Order: sequence, then structure tokens, then C-alpha cells
Amino acid sequence: MTIEVISQGEIVAKLNTLGSTLIGLTDQDFHLIEPETATDLYPGSILVPWPNRIRDGRYSYAQTNYQLPINEPVRSNALHGLVAYRDCEITNKRKNGLELDYVLDSPTIYPGKLDLSVIYQIQDKSLHVEISCKNIGSIPAPYGVSIHTYLVAGKATKNNQVSLKLLADQYLKVDSRRFLPTELSPCSNTEFDFRNLRQIGALFIDHAFRYQNGLAWQVELIDENGSGVILGFDSASNGIQIHTADRNGSSNSRKSLAVEPMSCPPDAFNSGVDLINLEPGDIHISKI
Repeated sequence: MTIEVISQGEIVAKLNTLGSTLIGLTDQDFHLIEPETATDLYPGSILVPWPNRIRDGRYSYAQTNYQLPINEPVRSNALHGLVAYRDCEITNKRKNGLELDYVLDSPTIYPGKLDLSVIYQIQDKSLHVEISCKNIGSIPAPYGVSIHTYLVAGKATKNNQVSLKLLADQYLKVDSRRFLPTELSPCSNTEFDFRNLRQIGALFIDHAFRYQNGLAWQVELIDENGSGVILGFDSASNGIQIHTADRNGSSNSRKSLAVEPMSCPPDAFNSGVDLINLEPGDIHISKI
């Protein structure tokens, strides 16, 4: 595990080779992501080969059944992929950029063999992230991807005081115990409609939102003074997970907003919704 820093102008990013994670991002000392997030909360982790949850860690692919480790035991789910806590190799480093690589090869729990490349680069006063994955194995593999960023507007502002703009027009209802999806519903006329900038208040969110064509692929988080952060992403992500980081009411509860652009929704390995079938030699690229 190695901590690396890249910068250009006033933008400074701190990266950890463990999971290719983004653990710090500031603009003139204004925090854009939560600093010093506990490592067990997936701070800035790359979520491959699936984002979010898989029910009971079980899935079937190409007529073969697989059992994943249950790393969210309180809800009996397999959470956030297989590389978040794997040490990645630095393959290219410069003042304003870093490239990391990891080969995922776990045939007893996941088919296929994936070569993951993550490129962080600061340019045009923004941090750009490119997540590329190639199936270098001999059989197809199911695939999904996300990055687990914790956005903040400054350093000490709670979610209750900040405003969110999220142009998604649908959200996934979830069951109250396991937070697994139950139904895709319109955001209109619900408390989850953030298409116009408005304060989050006391609302609890741990839901996936879906974007339709023609909507801007970005999320804004703004404090009471009009300062904040914008996260944009490309059409490789059909949706986004938003979580108010309630953390069971602890002292650091609701001090950040988890914002995770996703290529597929929770439990896609079972539902098949937006699941990518990565054939041998196929490459999937997601940009944020």
C-alpha cells in the first residue's frame, strides 16, 4: 500500500494504491471529497466487477453457480466488488497523473480474468478518472463498475445544510432491511426528486437513481454560501447511487454524501439489468 499525491495548480488529489482509491481532493484547500474516511467505508474505492450489493452473494452465469464472500453480514450481501482492498501496481506516474493496474483472477467465485487500469489525471482545473477493464481470460464474464466517492461541500458542513442537484428522473425503491431494489419508480412528486437544486435536510438516502437520455450526467452538492463540488460522468454509467452516509448516528454521520456513478444497478448479477457481458478480449471504459 502506497499513498501518492498528484497536483496541478490549486487542485491536489491524494491516492492510495490499495484499491486504486481516491482518498483526498482539494481546490485551494477547499475539500471536495471527505478527508480521512475510515478505510472500511470504501473511501474512493473502484468497484469492480460489480457495484453495490449482490443478494446473499449468490449468482448464476453461463449455467454455473457462484458464491461470493459475504462482506455485509448484517444484510447478508456481497458488497462492492473484489478489488477495493487489493493492492494495485503503479504503471505510470507524473506530477498531475497516476495510472494503476490490477489483474483480477478468482475463478472459484468469478468467471473470466480481468485486467483493470485506473487513470487519474488533473487537467482543466478538474480531476478526471478513467476506469478501463479488459477480459484477458478465455471465457465471458459479467461486469459492472463504479467509484465510491464521498463528496463534501467544504469540510464541516452536514448533509442537512447542503443542497443537491441530481437530474435523474427515476429511482429504485429498496426494501428496508437489506436495501435491495424492489421497484423502479418516477422521482416526480416524491422526496427523491432533486432535479432542481434543493436542500437535503433530514432525508435518508441509500438509493440508486437512473438517468434517461438527454439529461445532464452530473451531480452538484452546494453549501449555504454557494460553494461546492460537481461530479460529472459519461454515458457508460446508466445510473448513480446516492447515500447520505448516516453511519448509525456516529459523530461523523451525514458529513459527506456518497455519490457513485454505476454502469448497472444493485443486484444486477441476478436481475441482469444493464449487466455487461464482457467477452474475452472486450474492453469496457468508464469516465468520470
